[in-house]
Amino acid sequence: MIWESLTYFKKENVEDSKEALKKILSWSDRLSEFDYFIEREEKYSFGIGKGVVLYKEQVDREEAELSILIADTPVKYDSFDGVPISIFCFLSSTSMKDLHLKYLSRFYRLMNFTTFRENLLNEDSIEGIRKVIKREEESFGR
Repeated sequence: MIWESLTYFKKENVEDSKEALKKILSWSDRLSEFDYFIEREEKYSFGIGKGVVLYKEQVDREEAELSILIADTPVKYDSFDGVPISIFCFLSSTSMKDLHLKYLSRFYRLMNFTTFRENLLNEDSIEGIRKVIKREEESFGR
């Protein structure tokens, strides 16, 4: 499910979380939303711990869209656990509350596993990232 929504992936060096967010938003021609997300980030952190940031939104669409940027070098971020960020994600999902919550719960579950995060960090292609996510999601049913 989440692996199917992966639309953009890149591994590169970023100076800080703002640069990472700008890059992610530019991939889908949504750079105009940058200030909106910075304002939201000032109110609460998008950091979910363990070196991961999840920018998220609900929009009027049927399909979710996931973007992942892996930082070559972890960057400082005001996350509750203080761990520098290596994995920046942006999840844009449906405004249907049940489906949005399903995406979020799956995403958080995936990111909770150390080996999953390590596998993401070691991949260099969008196809490889999709395979890592798909393999882990399929193991949920076991």
